[in-house]
Amino acid sequence: MYKWAQFLLASTLLLLTSPVIASDNHVSIGNWHASGSELWRTAFPLHTTLVDGASELYYPHSGNYVVANYENSISPKYSLAIEGGIITNTSSNIGSDSDWDKTLSKELWYYGQFNTKSKGGYITIDWQQHTSNNTSLFYGYTYNITHYSMTNGLYSIINYGAVNEPLPTLNSHYTMVYQGPHVGIIHKVPLTNKLTAIGSLSYSPWALAQGHGWWNLRNLNFEHVGSAQMLDTKIGLSFTPKPQTTIILGYRYQYFKLIKGWENISADISWDKATTIRRGYYLTGEKRF
Repeated sequence: MYKWAQFLLASTLLLLTSPVIASDNHVSIGNWHASGSELWRTAFPLHTTLVDGASELYYPHSGNYVVANYENSISPKYSLAIEGGIITNTSSNIGSDSDWDKTLSKELWYYGQFNTKSKGGYITIDWQQHTSNNTSLFYGYTYNITHYSMTNGLYSIINYGAVNEPLPTLNSHYTMVYQGPHVGIIHKVPLTNKLTAIGSLSYSPWALAQGHGWWNLRNLNFEHVGSAQMLDTKIGLSFTPKPQTTIILGYRYQYFKLIKGWENISADISWDKATTIRRGYYLTGEKRF
């Protein structure tokens, strides 16, 4: 578990049990069951200066995020919020490695699969401006990291031919980081005195994408860097059985996308595609002080 995530969760739990938290502050602990995928691709010349080669890695992922949030009310109109999450109970999935030599054929040149598991987390810090009782604007910064392992490989296509070649010594990994400033909005629609519909949208038009890979079978260590965009949306229903207690059930969707990138191995290699998708239902318990 990442040390900053441990610190955030421990601090939030301490705040939750502290008797001296100022009025109108709140803390929450929840679970987000997220599934989706990470995909990235590089393009490069194989025969001449023409870019005719491509390699694409695909990592499906699923697991539970433990999410903690603390919001400190600075004034009736402004507050500071910090949220973090770590992936727990991740399941093993089947990823893939695809390669093309487009000069020779549009069909797959090489294709293999592998077992993959993910770990990681995120942290977000926001300055919020409450423009009304039901609407808040915010801007802040997000750091999101995910580490993917690759083991037990199996080639099924080599040089356009069908094969069945195991790679039992495969023990590689790839780490993906997205970070950058964002802006967003939170809006609430009261339905009854205890039930409220809520929604939020966070968007980062200028984010930094960074990748780091280690291919143990080729003794290859490489890095990716590029510009990206990040989108994070949530919708849900909040139920308030008591004035200081709220339970929220909702759905969250994240989409991160590379705009343009490079690889450090060679100036001829471009990191031309990367997407991260996470989606799933969440359940949160919130305590107000």
